[in-house]
Amino acid sequence: VARSVVIPGANPPLRVLCCEDLILMKLLSGRIIDLADATRLLELNDFNRVQLERQAAELGLQVELTRLFRAADDPALGENGDRSSY
Repeated sequence: VARSVVIPGANPPLRVLCCEDLILMKLLSGRIIDLADATRLLELNDFNRVQLERQAAELGLQVELTRLFRAADDPALGENGDRSSY
């Protein structure tokens, strides 16, 4: 709740996960659709990379986050650095 954000203009005010927490939840899920969503979140949103990397390390998701960053930097790269979709 402390890192949640309020959607501007929502009435009543709507609190949602911050981008970093949403990315981590999608990484934890591990489903292909969630990994694709997380990649898009990285591509389209401002986020605190230091915070995201620290939290990923705490959850043991460093490898998954590295793959996600690679996929966001080059959408043609998949989770293994190949050309399959992530």
